[in-house]
Amino acid sequence: HTDAVLKEARGILNKLTMTNFEKLSADIAGLDIRGPDDLKGLVGIIFDKSLEESHFCKMYAQLCNAIKDKLKEFQEVAPDVDPPPGAQPTKKNVTFKRCLLNKCQEEFERADRYDELTDAENQGLSDEEKNARTRR
Repeated sequence: HTDAVLKEARGILNKLTMTNFEKLSADIAGLDIRGPDDLKGLVGIIFDKSLEESHFCKMYAQLCNAIKDKLKEFQEVAPDVDPPPGAQPTKKNVTFKRCLLNKCQEEFERADRYDELTDAENQGLSDEEKNARTRR
């Protein structure tokens, strides 16, 4: 299901312009997002599109603002918290805004790791290999 939703989202985003912004942002908000993975995937696609098409960055920011309160909120078990014996696992809310914030934070930290690599460590590596070294 997630793959189908993300494929549909990519198709919509590929057509997005300021001329058809209202309709297509409503289409994005109306996607059948069924869980946190769908939501995180959508954020990833929008984030990547804004990086790939920097001349449309403002439009993608407006898209995020337009859909942030229209998408469902989900809950998932907090991965870093081990509940005491007999207690219920801690759940956290997963919203579009939270996913976007987390994605920005991850990319910011990844860029810091990239900056930390020395020229000697990068010598002879392709861009793809350099990126792979910074993703942890």
